[in-house]
Amino acid sequence: MNAMKFDAMVLGNHEFDFGQEELKKRMAEAEFPVLGANVEGMGQLKQYVLKEMGGTRVAIIGVVTEYTPESTHSRNVAGLKFSPPADTLRGYMRELKDRVDIIVVLSHCGYSEDRLLADQVRGIDVIVGGHSHTKLEKPVRVNGTIIVQAWEHGKALGVLDLTVREGKIVEYAGHLEEIMPVADLEDKTVGKIVEQYRDKGDKAANEVIGTATVDFEAENVRRQGTNLGDLIADIVRQVSGADAAIINGGGIRATIRKGEIRTKDVYAVLPFDSYIVAIKLSGRLIIETLEHGVSAVEQEEGRFPQVSGLAFAYSASSPPGSRVREILINGEPLDPNREYIVATNDFMAAGGDGYTTFGKAVSAPGDDVTKGKVVFSDSGRWLRDVVVEYIRERHVLSAPSMGRIKKVH
Repeated sequence: MNAMKFDAMVLGNHEFDFGQEELKKRMAEAEFPVLGANVEGMGQLKQYVLKEMGGTRVAIIGVVTEYTPESTHSRNVAGLKFSPPADTLRGYMRELKDRVDIIVVLSHCGYSEDRLLADQVRGIDVIVGGHSHTKLEKPVRVNGTIIVQAWEHGKALGVLDLTVREGKIVEYAGHLEEIMPVADLEDKTVGKIVEQYRDKGDKAANEVIGTATVDFEAENVRRQGTNLGDLIADIVRQVSGADAAIINGGGIRATIRKGEIRTKDVYAVLPFDSYIVAIKLSGRLIIETLEHGVSAVEQEEGRFPQVSGLAFAYSASSPPGSRVREILINGEPLDPNREYIVATNDFMAAGGDGYTTFGKAVSAPGDDVTKGKVVFSDSGRWLRDVVVEYIRERHVLSAPSMGRIKKVH
């Protein structure tokens, strides 16, 4: 970003995922202002920046979603207060209206929230949005405010052209320039930066983090419980503090062989970008969840469950939906009417692999599973990194207890 010479950036909720101290280091390295007008308790943040462009006085104000504490670990935002963006912006409209011609809001609040801000706060000329990963091909105007958002993950460059006369926007036009990778054309400055971090990444990938006393196998995760599936499910349950954990076997992609374990081995096991979520589910919905998990065992589909904190038996000869015979939660018979906390990954929590019981219990706005019956959302860490840290702390990895899933006739 320094090489690209940004004028300003606003914090997003995921900027807090590695903790405040790490964020402060990155902010100190930034050669541009980092904004967060509605964040109290972090002195390094600026509320806004003033610039003059072609004789036009411009204020750029940054706001982040007030729900940031719900999408990262509580320790990462300890001591910070996230105020409602609309309340914050109203105050700055009064402060800035006579000092500048144009007010631009950098918003990491999501497109629906940006539309509300345009409706509720008078005086905003432009909102440049984020958080919801919305692909706006053209600018949208709401209550006189121009709203733009350029999709996600660097897939497109947003272009907005404003014609300003006597301090007022009289014309505007915008579009997205989708980024097309070109293999034989490299920016030398950026290339040097990338190479520096590639070397660091290679070193980290080859770090020995522990030792496996047995093979932790993935070959059978789509048709039965395995020691690797049990291990990962145990970690998911332990980290979230849930009563039980249910993960999809199809998300486990490689075996960990006996002997030294390197970071890259864990990344091969869990190549997908998923994180831990815990949800309140009734015992009845847990039964429905497990029925779905074993409903296609004959086809060895990825939905087959790997579990922790629970044990169950099923009959593959029975019709799908009527296969589960007995369920124990931490050694006690499952109560269909009781509510339990069940941990999983965000893919399943959003209804992935057909797990509609999870999908019904939550909603997934933007890139975070944060609403409904969610009681834990560790969106700041990929599951694979949680597993790496678990192995690094224990160093010696032994097989967990087996026999959690029994196939009966």
